[in-house]
Amino acid sequence: MQSTSHKIQSSTARRLALLVVLCLGGMSLSATLEASTITVNFNNALNLQYIDRTVDNGANWYTTDTGLFQFTYLSGAKGSLSSTFYAFCIEPREFISLGQNVTYDWSALQNGTTNIGGMGTAKAALLDELFGRYDPILNGSIDAVHASAMQIAIWEIVRETSGTLDVYSGTTRFRNPQGSTETQALALADRAYVLERGRILLEGPAATVRRDPAVLQAYLGRENLPSGG
Repeated sequence: MQSTSHKIQSSTARRLALLVVLCLGGMSLSATLEASTITVNFNNALNLQYIDRTVDNGANWYTTDTGLFQFTYLSGAKGSLSSTFYAFCIEPREFISLGQNVTYDWSALQNGTTNIGGMGTAKAALLDELFGRYDPILNGSIDAVHASAMQIAIWEIVRETSGTLDVYSGTTRFRNPQGSTETQALALADRAYVLERGRILLEGPAATVRRDPAVLQAYLGRENLPSGG
């Protein structure tokens, strides 16, 4: 959901954006779903914050709103969704307006499409992991910092094509968070975690974690350590 004037706008083409919310209804993102459609009404936007975002390596920047979006089910496929539910946006170049009825594709996330091609299993797995880590938060109330951080992280996963997830660099990146809440959200979205058998071994800013000697040795081998490491 993208805006250059701090207003959620409308568009004729929109697909995929509701698929992320499936885990909020207790359904795995990787679950096998029958291809179908779902029609919903977009009726509220919660904890909106604003930040500049590019998805084309800095050629064009847009002020975009981040937060949690509320929908009401109208018809079509439903699964375990409740009549009123919350979602994040997957496709940042699609627009929607408050009060608008929208029909979305209903299918397994890895089979979804974006305007830069298919989602694929790798990105779907990253989104599944993202929601799996924060599902306890999302099952209850979620504050503006965490809602915005989740939205930024989702866009980074879906639209980054450089092979490295970093909210400050690459084809998809963010800048100029407006206010302390969005500044905290951007910092939170940039955190990386190194896990071993479900236990967090290391966490911190993504760039710092990537350069950590222990991470390089564990994942690349001792011979690939930087000189002096």
